[in-house]
Amino acid sequence: MGVVRIEEKMAGQAPYEGRRLWLAQLISRLTNPLYVAPPLFLTVAIFTAPDVEAGLLWWLVIGLGLSVAPLLLIRRGVRRGTYSNVHVSRREQRLVPFLFTGGCMVVVLLALFLTQAPLPLLAAVTAMICTLLIALAITQWARWKISLHLIGFAGALTTLAVVVAPLFFVSYVLLPLIGWARWRVRAHTVGQICAGSLLGLGAPLVVYRLFGL
Repeated sequence: MGVVRIEEKMAGQAPYEGRRLWLAQLISRLTNPLYVAPPLFLTVAIFTAPDVEAGLLWWLVIGLGLSVAPLLLIRRGVRRGTYSNVHVSRREQRLVPFLFTGGCMVVVLLALFLTQAPLPLLAAVTAMICTLLIALAITQWARWKISLHLIGFAGALTTLAVVVAPLFFVSYVLLPLIGWARWRVRAHTVGQICAGSLLGLGAPLVVYRLFGL
């Protein structure tokens, strides 16, 4: 089934319920991992680069590889009916986007390494690759639809807290709101939401520790 318009989902519901569904849909769209990655890596690239020009160059490479290319693939799949929506909500449809995004990440990491990107930026991309591989294993081989939204957002907050400033750990209070939104649109169970949050928190911390950060 394609993307269902919000107005259709709200039809026949009480105004209060309709507003809650609209809010949950909005939060889900804004926290799509492909939309979270660009501002995250812009912050990290500028913060760790020796100058703004270098930071913007590294951010451009990351943005093209980690957001633009996967998003174009998914949107093309949605238009052709291959994927249910831009969130790729059906677990069985996620293998190709997973593998394509993972391949893009490896290319980005290699490009950053060859252009002598700073260690924290390399660690951030490596953390994302490791987290994606774990999520792929859970989704495809354990056949369990762990929340990619919570993985992506929790991982972003963890990266900002480790690389930029520990104050970002306070931002974890946003995770329950995103979890509610994903539960409200019936994309995930509470268990899948909690598991995604824990993976997004834990996997990057392990990688950053290995990098000595």
